[in-house]
Amino acid sequence: MAAAAAAAGAAFLDPLAGGWFTGPASDLIGDDGVHPDDAGHAYMAELMQPAVVAELDAIRAAR
Repeated sequence: MAAAAAAAGAAFLDPLAGGWFTGPASDLIGDDGVHPDDAGHAYMAELMQPAVVAELDAIRAAR
């Protein structure tokens, strides 16, 4: 996915490589043991928000 994002000129955030769901945050994984629960999705949104804002600012600045 990272390569595809780079080829498209898009940013890529990797929650697994970033260790977003290790330690106490591992409680934010749902019953299937793979996907975030609702609180986990909210947590991801908080962590992603600065990167999204930075990308949007860069797009606006390029106009």
